[in-house]
Amino acid sequence: MSNQDRNKAFAAELEARFGAELDSRDRAAAAQALGQDAARCKLRPGGLRAVFKALDDAAPASRG
Repeated sequence: MSNQDRNKAFAAELEARFGAELDSRDRAAAAQALGQDAARCKLRPGGLRAVFKALDDAAPASRG
């Protein structure tokens, strides 16, 4: 599986498990900052923890 495929799968899992609807104001702000359709949802707190855990799991073992 390519890195792009892994990233897509991880994003889909995050959205399914932790996604919350964006209101129109948040969606407009994201579109202005990142481009049209850049944000599909916002993450509930558990989603942010999952992102940090995935980043920590992917980090090299020999840190600091």
